[in-house]
Amino acid sequence: MKEGEIQSYCLEVLRTYGIFHMRLNSGVVKTRGAWVHLCPAGTADILTFPRERPPFWLEIKQLKGEQHAKQEEFQARVTALGHGYAVINSQMAMDAIVHKLR
Repeated sequence: MKEGEIQSYCLEVLRTYGIFHMRLNSGVVKTRGAWVHLCPAGTADILTFPRERPPFWLEIKQLKGEQHAKQEEFQARVTALGHGYAVINSQMAMDAIVHKLR
């Protein structure tokens, strides 16, 4: 399953359960002649705000995809703050984690 398909599934699950979330993009893009800086490199793909729980970050990967160094640094930073973090590489992985977000 492609990363985009996994991400679409995750977003649908979050919508279905009414979990407030934001899809985040990192990097820099050029628009109308100006450069726009998005989230820093390594930022997880989705940020969720479970009710009465700390924020929870979701990094989406293909089944055999691995985090790069900036993503691992980001994970260490947010988990040190008490946030949740998971790498989601399949529909089963999302189904297993969604209970932590409800």
